[in-house]
Amino acid sequence: MTKYLNSRRTRSVTTLVVVAAGLSLVVAACGGSGSSSSNKGSVVDNPKCGNGDGSTPTGTPIKIGAIATKQPGTDFTDGENAAQAYFDCVNANGGVNGHPIKYIKETEQTDPAQDAALARKLIETDGVVGMAGGFSLIECDVNHGYYESKGVAVLNAGIAPSCWASPNSIPVNMGPRYSSDGAVQAMIRQNVDKIVFDQSNVPGTGYIAAGPKIVADAAGIPITEVADNVPIQDANSVAVKLTQQAGSNGAVVLNFTPPEALKILQAAQQQGLEDSVKAWGCSTPCNTDFLASALGTKWDGKLLVNAELNVTDNAGSDSEL
Repeated sequence: MTKYLNSRRTRSVTTLVVVAAGLSLVVAACGGSGSSSSNKGSVVDNPKCGNGDGSTPTGTPIKIGAIATKQPGTDFTDGENAAQAYFDCVNANGGVNGHPIKYIKETEQTDPAQDAALARKLIETDGVVGMAGGFSLIECDVNHGYYESKGVAVLNAGIAPSCWASPNSIPVNMGPRYSSDGAVQAMIRQNVDKIVFDQSNVPGTGYIAAGPKIVADAAGIPITEVADNVPIQDANSVAVKLTQQAGSNGAVVLNFTPPEALKILQAAQQQGLEDSVKAWGCSTPCNTDFLASALGTKWDGKLLVNAELNVTDNAGSDSEL
């Protein structure tokens, strides 16, 4: 689903991604009625953390691990933070059948050796029984074989191809390739005659860019692929480059983390370039209050964002929990 980005979002979509991971992991400990401390009933009917009774879990801790990318220009630790918040809520309400969750979070800097060492530390030294809330550029590709050999399930926000190819990996999101596909499809529906696709120059750009190219080629629309180093140092030049390449009847599609996408969009706005192309698009990370609030209402109706999940200010019971 693709929708216009408006300036009233209240939380990051990244948060929702990994809260969903936490909900899935501890679904056995959820359920019941809103007025009872019973653990019976459907999680769909009335979700809650753990037993929902405020009791303190006293059993042996259940250890769960996570690995997320944290480096200049790419910080995915909000995923781990969101999972931690949910597990804290579970632990404040009886844990999982009386057992608290001990969440062990690690960060990496797209170094395969580091990723491999962290996975082995978590499983062989720390003794985690599963992984949840991970969000890394390369970790799936590096460690999926190891997780398969150990029989460890990994509930993650996927980016690398192996997140979807490994039987032990359970991504709860579309990932950058598929959400970029959605943004490109939205541009095609705007009847543009050219698309410029720009993304962070990080590992995996070729795999990601291949999706938008397939979509654009199938529609008979030329697409130009660009990659910019992050953190972006000269957003003004990037904005000018992209809009000039796209042309007045073209489209610009961005695949960046929210802070980096914001740099480009604000630079375009400061130079009066937001109307110099027919349409702007963005992959799912742009679906966040951080970016919408910073841009303000001037971009309402001009920026189409691939929204693979429900908005986080939804009044549903899961969101409120």
